[in-house]
Amino acid sequence: MREKLGCYSGLYSSEAEVRTPTDVDELRAIFAEARDAGRRVTFRAAGHSFDGQSLGGDLVVSMLGMDSIEVLDDGRMKVGPGATWGAILAALKPLGLVPAVTVTTEHATAGGTLSGDCLSRFSPSFGKEGEWIDSFDLLTVGGELITCTAPGKDELPSTREERAFCGAIGGLGYLGAVVSITYRVMEAPGRGDELAVRTIVRKYDTFRDLAADLVPATEQAYLEEPDPSDPEKLDAIWSALDTRGDGTKSALFFTSAFASTRTRRRMALHRPKLLLRVLVEWLMRVPFISKLMWRFYVRFLFKDGDEYLDDLEGFSFFMDGNARAKRIGKKLGFKMQNAQQTFVVPSEPGTEGGWDRAADDLVEWLEFAHEYLLARDLTPTLNDVLFVPRDRPFLLSASNNKPGFAVSYAFETSDQDRLARAKQAFDELADVLWDKFQGRVYLVKNVFAKPQTLAAMYGDAAVEFFQLKSELDPQMLLRDEFLERTFPALLDSGGLDDQD
Repeated sequence: MREKLGCYSGLYSSEAEVRTPTDVDELRAIFAEARDAGRRVTFRAAGHSFDGQSLGGDLVVSMLGMDSIEVLDDGRMKVGPGATWGAILAALKPLGLVPAVTVTTEHATAGGTLSGDCLSRFSPSFGKEGEWIDSFDLLTVGGELITCTAPGKDELPSTREERAFCGAIGGLGYLGAVVSITYRVMEAPGRGDELAVRTIVRKYDTFRDLAADLVPATEQAYLEEPDPSDPEKLDAIWSALDTRGDGTKSALFFTSAFASTRTRRRMALHRPKLLLRVLVEWLMRVPFISKLMWRFYVRFLFKDGDEYLDDLEGFSFFMDGNARAKRIGKKLGFKMQNAQQTFVVPSEPGTEGGWDRAADDLVEWLEFAHEYLLARDLTPTLNDVLFVPRDRPFLLSASNNKPGFAVSYAFETSDQDRLARAKQAFDELADVLWDKFQGRVYLVKNVFAKPQTLAAMYGDAAVEFFQLKSELDPQMLLRDEFLERTFPALLDSGGLDDQD
């Protein structure tokens, strides 16, 4: 039976036959059938992709049936690709353990976030998800099961298993099906309800003032050995920008650390089940109301130096409030669409100028993008910044060999004219990001960029990815509209031809 499928942004949909295997043998049989019939296959789990990464029009394989969670006794856990991060955190927290990186919804699955090499507000200290994966099992469309392992630290992959490791992490599910993942986990300073996250808020009037504190805090986290049990060390660093349509700008800067206490002073943002969040999320979709609400938040809701103590679940999965509002809105007949793109502005601490240069580049990008959007009567509903350290050589990672500040712009609207103008702006900003900063668009959110721009951004790594794909998926069965739209020339050539 064919099902209608959607994505988190509501911008794309498809209709496909959906299969949900519960073990490797069932999945292998599905692959054999797809090979014989020449069917195109797309992987899907919770369906929280912003773009068309989990949408296919032929055969969609849902990995939700493979959701096992096993906490090992050596500081690791082994999970199935369909295990949700909400369930994973629930299994770890009573044992005084936490994952290093959790995305912002409890419904996201381990297989889905591995395929995106996802980041979170913990990434400035702990890196992206791929840094915490020891190994995983990859089932190719040919039915071969490969145990993929990480290359040595600061080493390039040499074996087939290492190449598959660096290709599949961040590879958006286009190399094969991840059927089991082994992560390293961290010891937390408390167990169960004693585990909290302490957050301190700072307020700034300009992007330059924000960078003056954001960059040194980032440098501290970058240089220190992370330790969740040390309250003096920063575990999460993040910021929210207010870019109002009258040309003024301000910012909120948050530093967070794990804590062991039952005391709570919860931030409203970190209470996703609060009923008021539904109304607020709806109102934020109206541009002039959004501007007024941001002014209220910045001026009255937060005081400089305020301290909050949140549950780890609320802190980690804060965007579930947005997801809930969308679900309710859709049931009431509203479209509830949005467009969100992330631009990684390179900031290499080891180059000339170091962190000072990083601050200058970040401010230059923020001010340019602000004025650019303002000139087009576009004010983001949400705009945030966080630092992502250099990744291992994950081929389609936006921070592969290139640390930087991930700057995200979100337009929460179903107004088709506004969405069209936002998409065009994202496409043009992607060109500026590459031409002026040599940065990359993060492939896990919406991707509005010219194929030639993306090919230049990812360069030889993208060529290598498609060469690896031609080895593991020679019939190119794992493909969909998103892949054909973003890397059409490389897909057609199997990575054999260099791209200009």
